[in-house]
Formats: sequence, C-alpha cells, structure tokens
Amino acid sequence: MRLLHVNFLSVDLYNFTAMPIYKYKCSSLELKEVDRKKRTTAGYFTSFNVKDHDGDIGRKGMFAKTIAEQGPGAVQPRIKHLLNHDTTKPLGKLAELNEDDFGLFYISMIGTHKLGDDYLDMADSGLITEHSYGYRPVQEKMIQEGNELLEVKMMEGSSLTAWGANQYTPLVPILKGANNAYALERMSIRIKALEKFIKSTTASDETIELLMLEIKQLSQHLFDITLAAEEEAPEPIIVGMDDCGIMEKIQRLSNHYI
Repeated sequence: MRLLHVNFLSVDLYNFTAMPIYKYKCSSLELKEVDRKKRTTAGYFTSFNVKDHDGDIGRKGMFAKTIAEQGPGAVQPRIKHLLNHDTTKPLGKLAELNEDDFGLFYISMIGTHKLGDDYLDMADSGLITEHSYGYRPVQEKMIQEGNELLEVKMMEGSSLTAWGANQYTPLVPILKGANNAYALERMSIRIKALEKFIKSTTASDETIELLMLEIKQLSQHLFDITLAAEEEAPEPIIVGMDDCGIMEKIQRLSNHYI
C-alpha cells in the first residue's frame, strides 16, 4: 500500500486548569500494512525532515531516548497505541517502534476487543487515513529553516479515523489555501467511502456514531466551501451530487443509525 503525501498540524491539549499537557503532531500518512490473520497493522506515526505548520522540523534520533526508556522493548513499556488520541480507546500493543530514514515506524498487535475488530474493519476498508503522536518537547533548536525537534518524550501514537473526525486535526486548517475543487473532491470521495462502510459493517454503535459524526462534519464543510464559492462566482463548484442531496442522504443515514 502506498504512502500518501504528508500534511502536518500541531495543537496543544489543555486540561481543566488551562495548563498544557502535551502536544500533537498529525500527518497524512496512510497505513502501510494490514494483516487480518495476525491482527497487526504497520505504518508511520510521523516522517522526518518535513517542516510543519508550526515551523517545526523533526529529525531522526528525536525518539531514540523515549523509545529506549518507554518503548516496546523497555522494562516498563508505556507508549500507547490509541484511536484518535482517546485514552479510553486503546487499539492494541505496540510490538515495534523504531526510527528509520523516513520516519517513526511502528507495528501494533491489535486487541481482540470489539474496538479492535472495528479498527481492523476500518483499516481494511481504507478509512484510516492519518496518524499522529502525542509528545512533550525535550530539546529543540532554532535554525534558519525553522525549529528543529532534536528530542521529544512520546506519550502515545494514534491512528485517526480521518482528517475531519478528530477534534485535534480539524479539516479547515489542513485544507487552508487548498484549491476548492480539490477540497470538494476529497470530501465527496470520503463521504461515499464512509457511507459504503456504514451500510455493510457490523461495527459497534459507538464506531458507527463516530463515522456518522465525520460524515456530518464533512457535509457541513462541503456546504460551507460551496457557499463561499457561490458568493465569489456566478456558477457553484460542485463535485458529485448537489449539497441538498448530500445533506438529505446524511439525514436519512443519521435517522437510521443514531
């Protein structure tokens, strides 16, 4: 399976006292391998030498210490594999975590719980389109090109259901400045893939609700972009069915599944 191009976004997660807990770096890195028989998935949580939206550039070696101290081979492994950065949704146990010339590679043994089954179904259907990791910066250095991340403490690695569903990787900033027609096409294709999965899946109600939320978010973004285009041009930019048709279809699915 080929890897997609990389887009990065970093945000701070705040607790109830508004003090930063740790940051996220998110990337459009597709799963590299899914093995249903062995219940394993493999891919990259991030890539190196790419300047992100915050001006940060991750370097090979930045994870070396945290992997040695808390990775799969440590005395007390603590780095988790989660769904959408949600600590209540562990996907499995990291069997391998290491740096290569491209980025931070992982292999995860997916659990036999219902969420694990749902995740493997989504991964097999191509719905896991991004990865991310939670971290605390330990050592960084400003250079002419940007801010180099030389060492971080990794808390967890996450597989993301999509760039529109996860609250920590909002769609709009990632698509900011993108061509409207391209954005509309991506959202239309994604909505169709989600609809197809929901109609045939045996996933739990919680997973279906998560994907339905994504469909609603994507539909709203699609509507907003199209509306903005209509204000700037006499002819609307439309990919696939019209907005009303999409909204009606989403409403029917919402009534059925939620």
